[in-house]
Amino acid sequence: RQEETLAQIEEKEKLRTDSSEKLGQNEKEISEAKAAIGQLSAEIEKDRGAGEELQRAAYLKDELERLKTLLSEVDTVSRLEQKSQQLDSLREEREKLRQNLKAAHDNQVEAYRLFQANQAGILAQELADGKPCPVCGSTKHPKIASLMDSAPSADLLDELAAKTEKLAIENSGLDTKIELLLKQWHKDLLGLIGQLENLLQDFACALKDTPELQEEVLTAKDGRGMRADADWLPGKLLSAEATLALKRDIKAEPQEDDREGRQSLLSRTKELTDHTAGLLAKADLLADTHHEDCQIRLNRRQENQNKHETLERELEILQAKKKRLETETQNFAAEVSALRSLAKDRAEDLGSESKEETDAKYKAAVELISSMEAAAKETNSRLTGLELKSGKLKTRQEEQSKRLKKLNEDLSFVSKVLTEIVLAAGFTPEHGWREALLPEEEEQDLAKKVAERKSKEELVEHDLSRIEECYRDKELKDPDAIAAAKETVDEELKKTRSQLSDRRIRHDQLQSLEMDLTELWNKISELALLAFVTQHLSDVANGQLAGAEKITFETWVQSWHFSRIIERSNQRLLDLSNGQYQLVHSVPENLRSQSGLDLAVMDYHTGKVRPVSTLSGGETFNAALSMALGLSDVIMAYAGGIELDILFIDEGFDNLDEHFLQITMETLLELSEGKRLVGIISHTSTLKDNLSPQLQVQSTPGGSTVRWIG
Repeated sequence: RQEETLAQIEEKEKLRTDSSEKLGQNEKEISEAKAAIGQLSAEIEKDRGAGEELQRAAYLKDELERLKTLLSEVDTVSRLEQKSQQLDSLREEREKLRQNLKAAHDNQVEAYRLFQANQAGILAQELADGKPCPVCGSTKHPKIASLMDSAPSADLLDELAAKTEKLAIENSGLDTKIELLLKQWHKDLLGLIGQLENLLQDFACALKDTPELQEEVLTAKDGRGMRADADWLPGKLLSAEATLALKRDIKAEPQEDDREGRQSLLSRTKELTDHTAGLLAKADLLADTHHEDCQIRLNRRQENQNKHETLERELEILQAKKKRLETETQNFAAEVSALRSLAKDRAEDLGSESKEETDAKYKAAVELISSMEAAAKETNSRLTGLELKSGKLKTRQEEQSKRLKKLNEDLSFVSKVLTEIVLAAGFTPEHGWREALLPEEEEQDLAKKVAERKSKEELVEHDLSRIEECYRDKELKDPDAIAAAKETVDEELKKTRSQLSDRRIRHDQLQSLEMDLTELWNKISELALLAFVTQHLSDVANGQLAGAEKITFETWVQSWHFSRIIERSNQRLLDLSNGQYQLVHSVPENLRSQSGLDLAVMDYHTGKVRPVSTLSGGETFNAALSMALGLSDVIMAYAGGIELDILFIDEGFDNLDEHFLQITMETLLELSEGKRLVGIISHTSTLKDNLSPQLQVQSTPGGSTVRWIG
């Protein structure tokens, strides 16, 4: 028995050691489970807002898809480019038309000049000696003007005038068409900018609801490598200086000849459109990525929550196992302590035994202990598996209990309802109702008939309710009252037919009046066109035509003749100034200036045009002399039959130096050799010595006297 006691001590000691090791392993597993639970809790907390972010990302995706659809539906820049090209084509067409108009106008003016010049020849055909000339009144006609072979007829002048007028009307109509098209182009461009502005504002508002993407969009680049403008984001919606400048330039007054300006606006608008499309595309890509990331985070959070719940259940099992192991360890320790006390007491009572017996007992005790340890280990392993299985079964049991409870409640409710139905049908709860059930085919046929009958009843009830509603407040009428009412209705019908006849007559009158108004409208349209042409001619004559010089028709005619006078005058001024000066017809600085008879001088020594007021006295005299001679040449060329044979020049020679005086004298001598009498009124001594004959005027106390010399 002492050996058995020692064997038991050894066995219990080993069991206590194993239990202590299992307890240590259990505590380690508990610590690891708590650490895993803490880590999962942190990850769950990290992904706490994944659901809300997923909703915002889904909203942003939908909003971006809507904005992309809107962007595809807005007026495109290509349509504006087509209108701009149409404007350029119309401008080229107008330029060609203006050239044709100018050529037709020049032809008309030249034909009119030849026609006027030929009038002298026509008058000369009726001249006779002794009969006064209708122009100058002379009765002698030493040199009769002849007819010009190239002179146009009056009919040709009318044809040229009609052609010029037609081209002028076409040019005015083309001006109006270009002006309207240009205004529409600017209106469409402003509409496009407004659509883009609204779209970008919606984009900024959508981005405002997704703050986690704002920084990514700000730092991202669009398809053209441009970064998003922070001014387009909330707080500064579309306040970028470039956008404001673009809107300001578009709202400016359109200039029909500003082709480069239109191209610049189109280029900047296209850049804004492409930038907007690039931003939306990049934001859409980022939104897709963000949406996928939020979905992954949400799935991860759900998975972590499931793991967290599983670990908490396992932790409960481990803690329960820990308590059991602690109890086992304490029990084993108490048993070892008791056995050791018992072995001590027996050792004192035992006598001496042989060594062989003791060894045999010891060996048997060791083998017994080994077999017991193996059995204990297997038992602990099975116990652990059973505990885990028990925990799972317990969880399933709870779920099944809840489900069974719900099913029992439903079954109780259904049973109660079935019992009420059976009792209401006249059956007892125990028996009778099952035998009353019809076969399945008969039940289906009966259900079909019931459904048809129910449908018919519903239709009848609907008709009855409608009829009842119509006749609910009706009362049976007296036949006499109905007859009286019929007479009243007949009178009203007769009156109505009379009114209808009157209205038909009125309709015919109005239709005739409409035809008259249509005819008058057509006449008004013709008069309006005539008024437009007349107004156009009035604007031309009064210098109020847009895009042309602000001169009246009278001033234009004077300017035209003035240009011819300048041409003839320059032929002599170049000789008088040794090729230094030439008169030029000044051109106004802008189309708003009213001019036509401005005169300047071209100085070929300096290569610049300067005012005639800067000429010296002698140079002014030579210019005035050239103008006088040019005027006489033009008058003789246009007024057929009229010749200026005598020319008087009063003073001005004293302002000339000897060189210019000599040149002036040579010019005057050339005029006198051309059968033209030139009279010079001067007191210059040089002229006295070189001119002959002379009519000298001498002043005396008794009065002035004249005499011929030479």
